[in-house]
Amino acid sequence: MRRVISEEEMKRMEQKFHEDFREAAMNPPSPDIDTIFKLIVVTIDRDYDDEGNPLLPYPSFKVDATECYYCRTLVKAERIMRRRVIKERKKKERNEEVHNKIYCFYITELPLEHKITEYVPGEYLTCRAYDANGLLADKSKAGNICLREDIKTECTHLSYPLFRGRSEEEIRFKPGDIVEVMDGTDIRLAVITGIPPTIEQCWEYHMRLKSLSLEPECRKRPHHYMRDYSDDSYIIVDSAPNNQLYHEHVNSIFVFTPRFPIPVEVEQKFKRAFEEWKAL
Repeated sequence: MRRVISEEEMKRMEQKFHEDFREAAMNPPSPDIDTIFKLIVVTIDRDYDDEGNPLLPYPSFKVDATECYYCRTLVKAERIMRRRVIKERKKKERNEEVHNKIYCFYITELPLEHKITEYVPGEYLTCRAYDANGLLADKSKAGNICLREDIKTECTHLSYPLFRGRSEEEIRFKPGDIVEVMDGTDIRLAVITGIPPTIEQCWEYHMRLKSLSLEPECRKRPHHYMRDYSDDSYIIVDSAPNNQLYHEHVNSIFVFTPRFPIPVEVEQKFKRAFEEWKAL
Protein backbone atom coordinates (compact mmCIF):
# COMPACT_ATOMS: atom_id res chain seq x y z
CA MET A 1 0.00 0.00 0.00
CA ARG A 2 1.31 3.41 -0.95
CA ARG A 3 2.08 5.58 2.08
CA VAL A 4 0.37 8.95 2.19
CA ILE A 5 2.79 11.78 2.89
CA SER A 6 1.49 14.30 5.38
CA GLU A 7 1.46 18.02 4.77
CA GLU A 8 4.10 18.50 7.47
CA GLU A 9 6.39 15.95 5.80
CA MET A 10 5.87 17.68 2.47
CA LYS A 11 6.95 20.97 4.02
CA ARG A 12 10.07 19.38 5.52
CA MET A 13 10.97 17.81 2.17
CA GLU A 14 10.48 21.10 0.35
CA GLN A 15 12.59 22.92 2.96
CA LYS A 16 15.39 20.36 2.51
CA PHE A 17 15.13 20.70 -1.27
CA HIS A 18 15.30 24.48 -0.88
CA GLU A 19 18.43 24.21 1.28
CA ASP A 20 20.07 21.83 -1.19
CA PHE A 21 19.20 24.20 -4.05
CA ARG A 22 20.79 27.15 -2.23
CA GLU A 23 23.91 25.14 -1.34
CA ALA A 24 24.33 24.07 -4.99
CA ALA A 25 23.90 27.71 -6.06
CA MET A 26 26.59 28.92 -3.67
CA ASN A 27 28.93 25.99 -4.39
CA PRO A 28 28.14 24.60 -7.86
CA PRO A 29 28.88 20.86 -8.07
CA SER A 30 31.81 19.85 -10.27
CA PRO A 31 32.27 16.63 -12.26
CA ASP A 32 34.71 14.04 -10.95
CA ILE A 33 37.21 14.23 -13.83
CA ASP A 34 40.83 15.25 -14.39
CA THR A 35 41.25 18.96 -15.09
CA ILE A 36 43.93 21.59 -15.65
CA PHE A 37 43.92 25.34 -15.10
CA LYS A 38 44.63 27.97 -17.74
CA LEU A 39 45.85 31.40 -16.65
CA ILE A 40 45.11 34.16 -19.18
CA VAL A 41 46.86 37.52 -18.77
CA VAL A 42 44.82 40.32 -20.33
CA THR A 43 46.84 43.49 -21.00
CA ILE A 44 45.88 46.96 -22.20
CA ASP A 45 46.77 47.66 -25.82
CA ARG A 46 46.66 51.47 -25.89
CA ASP A 47 46.60 53.52 -29.08
CA TYR A 48 48.83 56.59 -29.46
CA ASP A 49 48.65 59.79 -31.50
CA ASP A 50 51.34 60.98 -33.93
CA GLU A 51 53.31 62.55 -31.09
CA GLY A 52 53.35 59.36 -29.04
CA ASN A 53 50.75 60.41 -26.48
CA PRO A 54 48.20 57.78 -25.42
CA LEU A 55 44.72 58.41 -26.77
CA LEU A 56 41.80 58.76 -24.38
CA PRO A 57 40.61 55.26 -23.41
CA TYR A 58 36.87 55.92 -23.54
CA PRO A 59 34.39 55.12 -24.89
CA SER A 60 36.47 52.01 -25.79
CA PHE A 61 40.00 50.65 -25.94
CA LYS A 62 41.78 47.46 -26.96
CA VAL A 63 43.21 44.60 -24.89
CA ASP A 64 45.44 41.67 -25.71
CA ALA A 65 45.08 38.15 -24.31
CA THR A 66 47.85 36.14 -25.95
CA GLU A 67 49.86 35.46 -22.77
CA CYS A 68 48.72 32.14 -21.25
CA TYR A 69 49.98 29.52 -18.79
CA TYR A 70 48.71 25.98 -18.26
CA CYS A 71 48.95 24.73 -14.67
CA ARG A 72 48.16 21.54 -12.79
CA THR A 73 46.35 23.31 -9.96
CA LEU A 74 44.53 26.55 -9.19
CA VAL A 75 47.13 27.32 -6.51
CA LYS A 76 49.97 27.20 -9.04
CA ALA A 77 48.04 29.36 -11.53
CA GLU A 78 47.39 31.98 -8.85
CA ARG A 79 51.07 31.86 -7.84
CA ILE A 80 52.15 32.73 -11.40
CA MET A 81 49.52 35.47 -11.50
CA ARG A 82 50.85 37.05 -8.30
CA ARG A 83 54.42 36.94 -9.64
CA ARG A 84 53.16 38.73 -12.76
CA VAL A 85 51.56 41.44 -10.62
CA ILE A 86 54.72 41.90 -8.52
CA LYS A 87 56.87 42.15 -11.67
CA GLU A 88 54.78 45.02 -13.01
CA ARG A 89 54.63 46.72 -9.60
CA LYS A 90 58.44 46.68 -9.25
CA LYS A 91 58.81 48.26 -12.70
CA LYS A 92 56.55 51.09 -11.61
CA GLU A 93 58.51 51.55 -8.37
CA ARG A 94 61.72 51.88 -10.43
CA ASN A 95 59.94 54.39 -12.69
CA GLU A 96 60.47 52.09 -15.65
CA GLU A 97 58.06 52.30 -18.55
CA VAL A 98 55.47 49.51 -18.42
CA HIS A 99 54.25 48.41 -21.82
CA ASN A 100 50.91 46.59 -22.03
CA LYS A 101 49.78 47.12 -18.45
CA ILE A 102 47.72 44.37 -16.88
CA TYR A 103 43.97 44.81 -17.31
CA CYS A 104 42.79 41.62 -15.65
CA PHE A 105 43.39 37.88 -15.34
CA TYR A 106 41.22 34.86 -16.03
CA ILE A 107 41.82 31.39 -14.65
CA THR A 108 39.68 28.77 -16.34
CA GLU A 109 39.35 25.13 -15.33
CA LEU A 110 39.40 22.78 -18.32
CA PRO A 111 38.67 19.05 -18.69
CA LEU A 112 41.48 16.90 -20.01
CA GLU A 113 40.97 14.98 -23.27
CA HIS A 114 37.95 17.06 -24.25
CA LYS A 115 37.39 19.40 -27.20
CA ILE A 116 37.81 23.03 -26.14
CA THR A 117 36.96 26.17 -28.12
CA GLU A 118 39.73 28.78 -27.82
CA TYR A 119 38.62 32.38 -27.31
CA VAL A 120 38.74 34.71 -24.30
CA PRO A 121 38.18 33.28 -21.78
CA GLY A 122 36.99 30.31 -23.86
CA GLU A 123 34.99 27.31 -22.73
CA TYR A 124 35.36 26.33 -19.09
CA LEU A 125 34.12 24.16 -16.27
CA THR A 126 34.82 27.07 -13.93
CA CYS A 127 36.14 30.57 -14.60
CA ARG A 128 37.59 33.11 -12.17
CA ALA A 129 38.14 36.77 -13.09
CA TYR A 130 40.79 38.78 -11.21
CA ASP A 131 41.53 42.50 -11.33
CA ALA A 132 44.88 44.04 -12.27
CA ASN A 133 46.14 43.51 -8.71
CA GLY A 134 45.36 39.80 -8.78
CA LEU A 135 42.33 40.11 -6.50
CA LEU A 136 39.33 37.93 -7.24
CA ALA A 137 36.66 40.05 -8.91
CA ASP A 138 34.11 37.38 -9.85
CA LYS A 139 33.72 33.70 -10.58
CA SER A 140 31.37 31.71 -12.75
CA LYS A 141 28.30 30.08 -11.22
CA ALA A 142 27.88 27.56 -14.04
CA GLY A 143 30.27 26.19 -16.66
CA ASN A 144 29.68 26.40 -20.41
CA ILE A 145 30.91 22.89 -21.27
CA CYS A 146 28.61 19.89 -21.49
CA LEU A 147 30.11 16.62 -20.23
CA ARG A 148 28.47 13.22 -19.90
CA GLU A 149 28.57 13.59 -16.13
CA ASP A 150 26.51 16.77 -16.41
CA ILE A 151 23.62 14.87 -17.97
CA LYS A 152 23.13 12.80 -14.79
CA THR A 153 20.64 15.28 -13.34
CA GLU A 154 16.88 15.36 -12.99
CA CYS A 155 16.89 17.51 -16.14
CA THR A 156 18.31 14.93 -18.53
CA HIS A 157 17.68 17.00 -21.64
CA LEU A 158 19.89 19.92 -20.56
CA SER A 159 23.07 20.69 -22.51
CA TYR A 160 24.85 22.70 -19.81
CA PRO A 161 25.24 22.65 -16.02
CA LEU A 162 22.53 24.47 -14.08
CA PHE A 163 22.71 28.11 -12.99
CA ARG A 164 20.79 28.51 -9.75
CA GLY A 165 21.25 32.24 -9.17
CA ARG A 166 23.58 34.48 -7.20
CA SER A 167 23.44 35.65 -3.61
CA GLU A 168 22.88 39.39 -3.22
CA GLU A 169 26.51 39.74 -2.08
CA GLU A 170 27.73 38.17 -5.34
CA ILE A 171 25.94 40.73 -7.52
CA ARG A 172 28.62 43.41 -7.85
CA PHE A 173 26.71 46.12 -9.70
CA LYS A 174 23.27 47.70 -9.60
CA PRO A 175 21.07 49.33 -12.27
CA GLY A 176 22.47 52.73 -13.21
CA ASP A 177 26.14 51.82 -12.63
CA ILE A 178 28.54 52.67 -15.45
CA VAL A 179 30.87 49.73 -16.08
CA GLU A 180 33.50 48.40 -18.44
CA VAL A 181 32.47 45.42 -20.56
CA MET A 182 34.90 43.03 -22.23
CA ASP A 183 33.82 42.19 -25.76
CA GLY A 184 36.51 39.99 -27.27
CA THR A 185 39.56 42.25 -27.52
CA ASP A 186 37.55 45.44 -26.92
CA ILE A 187 36.75 47.11 -23.60
CA ARG A 188 33.81 49.50 -23.80
CA LEU A 189 31.69 51.48 -21.41
CA ALA A 190 28.06 50.63 -20.75
CA VAL A 191 25.37 51.29 -18.17
CA ILE A 192 23.74 48.49 -16.16
CA THR A 193 19.97 48.22 -16.63
CA GLY A 194 19.40 44.72 -15.22
CA ILE A 195 21.20 42.33 -12.87
CA PRO A 196 21.55 38.51 -12.66
CA PRO A 197 18.71 36.68 -10.91
CA THR A 198 19.14 35.92 -7.22
CA ILE A 199 19.04 32.43 -5.74
CA GLU A 200 15.55 33.09 -4.36
CA GLN A 201 14.31 34.26 -7.76
CA CYS A 202 15.68 31.10 -9.39
CA TRP A 203 14.10 28.98 -6.65
CA GLU A 204 10.70 30.63 -7.22
CA TYR A 205 11.11 30.08 -10.96
CA HIS A 206 11.88 26.40 -10.33
CA MET A 207 8.85 25.97 -8.08
CA ARG A 208 6.56 27.62 -10.66
CA LEU A 209 7.77 25.18 -13.29
CA LYS A 210 7.31 22.28 -10.90
CA SER A 211 3.77 23.42 -10.12
CA LEU A 212 3.02 23.89 -13.81
CA SER A 213 4.18 20.34 -14.56
CA LEU A 214 1.50 18.99 -12.23
CA GLU A 215 -1.30 20.53 -14.28
CA PRO A 216 -3.21 17.85 -16.27
CA GLU A 217 -2.67 19.58 -19.62
CA CYS A 218 1.09 19.82 -19.00
CA ARG A 219 1.85 16.26 -17.85
CA LYS A 220 2.63 15.11 -21.37
CA ARG A 221 5.12 17.97 -21.71
CA PRO A 222 6.97 18.19 -18.38
CA HIS A 223 8.55 21.57 -17.62
CA HIS A 224 12.13 21.37 -16.35
CA TYR A 225 14.42 23.95 -14.76
CA MET A 226 16.49 25.21 -17.71
CA ARG A 227 18.63 28.15 -16.56
CA ASP A 228 22.30 27.84 -17.52
CA TYR A 229 25.46 29.98 -17.72
CA SER A 230 23.83 32.36 -20.23
CA ASP A 231 21.36 33.46 -17.54
CA ASP A 232 24.19 34.60 -15.25
CA SER A 233 24.33 37.98 -16.95
CA TYR A 234 23.87 41.71 -16.59
CA ILE A 235 21.65 43.61 -19.00
CA ILE A 236 23.51 46.61 -20.40
CA VAL A 237 22.92 49.57 -22.70
CA ASP A 238 26.00 51.10 -24.29
CA SER A 239 24.50 53.88 -26.44
CA ALA A 240 21.29 55.52 -27.56
CA PRO A 241 21.59 56.16 -31.33
CA ASN A 242 18.68 58.31 -32.52
CA ASN A 243 17.00 57.67 -29.17
CA GLN A 244 16.46 54.01 -30.16
CA LEU A 245 17.78 52.13 -27.14
CA TYR A 246 18.95 48.57 -27.50
CA HIS A 247 20.34 46.22 -24.90
CA GLU A 248 22.65 43.22 -24.50
CA HIS A 249 23.09 40.38 -22.01
CA VAL A 250 26.71 40.11 -20.81
CA ASN A 251 28.03 37.34 -18.57
CA SER A 252 29.05 38.54 -15.11
CA ILE A 253 32.71 37.59 -15.59
CA PHE A 254 33.01 40.13 -18.44
CA VAL A 255 31.89 43.16 -16.40
CA PHE A 256 34.39 45.35 -14.50
CA THR A 257 34.61 48.61 -12.57
CA PRO A 258 35.90 51.45 -14.84
CA ARG A 259 39.67 51.70 -14.63
CA PHE A 260 40.10 55.28 -15.92
CA PRO A 261 38.37 58.57 -15.05
CA ILE A 262 35.19 58.92 -17.11
CA PRO A 263 34.85 62.26 -18.98
CA VAL A 264 31.87 64.27 -17.74
CA GLU A 265 30.17 64.34 -21.15
CA VAL A 266 30.50 60.55 -21.48
CA GLU A 267 29.11 60.01 -17.98
CA GLN A 268 26.16 62.29 -18.73
CA LYS A 269 25.45 60.36 -21.93
CA PHE A 270 25.13 57.11 -20.04
CA LYS A 271 23.01 58.69 -17.32
CA ARG A 272 20.61 59.95 -20.00
CA ALA A 273 20.58 56.52 -21.63
CA PHE A 274 19.69 54.93 -18.28
CA GLU A 275 16.88 57.42 -17.64
CA GLU A 276 15.49 56.81 -21.13
CA TRP A 277 15.66 53.06 -20.53
CA LYS A 278 13.72 53.39 -17.26
CA ALA A 279 11.06 55.43 -19.04
CA LEU A 280 10.39 52.74 -21.65
